[in-house]
Amino acid sequence: MRLKSSSDLVGHIAGFTSLRDVDLLEMSLLKTVFTTLRPLNVSLISLDTNNIILKRIDYSSEQVGHVSIRIKADDLLLRASEQLDRSTKEYCTLNEGDRAITVYLLSQNRRVSHYICIEAKGNIVTQSDSYQIIGMLRVFQNFRALLTEAQTDELTGLPNRKAFNNVTEKIGEAVVASPEVIECDKRKSSDEPPQFWLALADLDNFKVINDSFGHLMGDEVLVRTAQTIQGSIREDDMVFRYGGEEFAILVSAKEKEQVIQVLERVRQNVEGLDFQRLGKITISIGFTEMKDDVFALTLVETADKALYQSKSNGKNQITYQPTLSQQAYHEDIEDDAELF
Repeated sequence: MRLKSSSDLVGHIAGFTSLRDVDLLEMSLLKTVFTTLRPLNVSLISLDTNNIILKRIDYSSEQVGHVSIRIKADDLLLRASEQLDRSTKEYCTLNEGDRAITVYLLSQNRRVSHYICIEAKGNIVTQSDSYQIIGMLRVFQNFRALLTEAQTDELTGLPNRKAFNNVTEKIGEAVVASPEVIECDKRKSSDEPPQFWLALADLDNFKVINDSFGHLMGDEVLVRTAQTIQGSIREDDMVFRYGGEEFAILVSAKEKEQVIQVLERVRQNVEGLDFQRLGKITISIGFTEMKDDVFALTLVETADKALYQSKSNGKNQITYQPTLSQQAYHEDIEDDAELF
């Protein structure tokens, strides 16, 4: 099947630009290309300078939205990426036996290149197809940049509270649910789903810093704290600016002890910062386990209770608060808090 007219192209573009979520936008793009050309597979690929695919999202009749992380790139993809690097063209097609891939460059920086790759039996992508796909990709890139900007904190560069809400909603649902990508519900994965823990971290005495040293110093503290937290967590963890001097951290770990190690590293590294005139700062942290049967709002409230315990017990420490079921949530759980 091919796009029969410019109105078909406009219809597809209108479909994926109606979305307000980067992940759904990517899935909608893959679906559009797949349903247009009917190849074996369409994928979004992030390839680093060590020839490792950091992330790959596949869309085919058998794998809808399947995500692979940190896998070695095959030779055909590497040859295509090298050819694109040397060429002024925006795409290239290579064949290996009866297999053909057409690769389009989406974006590139010093460390990572992003591609869309179409794999088929034989070269099914015509020059006319490529012109239409390039047009869609340009709209996609511009719209993704707008969505990313809307979910990024301007001061610290971290994902903002809106991004946090989107991510926690997805973690709670375990799958992406949308009319545009409802097939994601059918995706197959043998991997055990990751376990996440929610931590809220709040700078101690931040109001005093602003009042005594001014808002410019306060902004510097926020920026360096954000950088320090980002540098202290692992690749699978995430940090957000939740609001004001508060940060939300999602830690991927099976055991509580692993979470404590990550958060203790955050606490120590923030305490190790030194500011001219201001000196040292500290941060208090509260965390809880994220469970499928507990609302996101309840999880935040539980982590906030743990954070309050850290503040009340002298600040600059970590407290764990267990997440209870909805039935037990309104009971008094203060005695269950653990300080570290």
